[in-house]
Amino acid sequence: MRVLNYLELESRLNRSGIGTAVDHQRAALNITDVADVEIYTSLRNALSPRNWIKDTLWSAAVDLDQDSGDSYRSNKEYSDTDSNSSPPHTHVSAVDGSDSTADSERGCESDIDIVHCNLVGPGSFAAAQYALRSEIPLILHAHITREDFAESFRGSTTIAPVVERYLKWFYSHADLLLCPSEYTRSVLQAYPVETPIRVITNGVDINALSGFESYREEYRQKYHLSGPVIFGVGNVFERKGLTTFCQVAEQTSYDFAWFGPYDTGPQASRTVQRWTNNPPSNVTFTGWVDDIRGAYAAGDIYFFPTKNENQGIAVLEAMACGKAVVLRDIPVFEEFYTHNEDCLKCETQAEFRDAINCLVNDPTLRSRLGENAKATAHEHDLEGVGDQLAETYKTVITATEAGHEITSTDIT
Repeated sequence: MRVLNYLELESRLNRSGIGTAVDHQRAALNITDVADVEIYTSLRNALSPRNWIKDTLWSAAVDLDQDSGDSYRSNKEYSDTDSNSSPPHTHVSAVDGSDSTADSERGCESDIDIVHCNLVGPGSFAAAQYALRSEIPLILHAHITREDFAESFRGSTTIAPVVERYLKWFYSHADLLLCPSEYTRSVLQAYPVETPIRVITNGVDINALSGFESYREEYRQKYHLSGPVIFGVGNVFERKGLTTFCQVAEQTSYDFAWFGPYDTGPQASRTVQRWTNNPPSNVTFTGWVDDIRGAYAAGDIYFFPTKNENQGIAVLEAMACGKAVVLRDIPVFEEFYTHNEDCLKCETQAEFRDAINCLVNDPTLRSRLGENAKATAHEHDLEGVGDQLAETYKTVITATEAGHEITSTDIT
């Protein structure tokens, strides 16, 4: 089974939530025994040179939706020339324009069986054009919704309604839409997106976190952290609870650290600029970290007061490392985590502060929640993700070959 698993701007999304989710997909497909999956990361390398010219470069204008009457120019963005890295443990084709071994072994004549796009920009649009024009099954992955797009960068909340309209239109062209949670499915259905939707967890790469403990002293010394450290991981956005994180920190005497990059240019929101330029005395914004395992080693209590998530991979990573977790009580976390069993859920700043104080002062509770959290994370292992993805690909390909439109009953 030859799969185009495509993420435009891949190198720029390294270690973002979407980039991590795609890494997980590819690693998971590499270990599944449901099907023999051959992964490609750009149309240019998924097709033979002859078919690349015939099926892509020749076309100057193509309708994605013939009923809409809108025409779009075809261009060289069918491949992600920005992407130059792939998970070392996953078999993927080259994305720098060179011929892959798999291409040469097949005599450069075989094409892909299914297209799976993970973003919604021009590169994904072009890949979707190709799939629809060539009658190849198209799967789109809903990593983005209007709700989690807002409060991400300067102006994102203002344009979120436009983003919703575009997402509704774009997602509706897929044979099948994937998303990581029942919450996200309900959001998409409310737009409404009419395409059948299947929920598959983003998963957690437990093996990639192996040995994190050995980084503890190095990262604590590097960022001048001591005592119980309350920490977050990921890009610094207001949507992820930045203001709450800092204001709760101001109400305690513990070290708080947020491991992850933040915008400093004109795209940075005023809120991000305000807190990162003048943080509370006990809050450290580390910026980019060389090895994410160092973040989970240095921190003791994972604090994530996010306002909206489609799932939250960093939560699963913290849990996989056995950390006690404090979360905002939002709908998406209801389907994955249980208060006082594998996490603590709060709604107000006072509740967050009290939960953190409780965990600092009660090592037994912290240990119990951490062990239960580790068990929860194992329910999202990559082997299960790979099996579900491979089964989904087979179902969609089989249905397409039979001329059968995918329905909800095919994917439940």
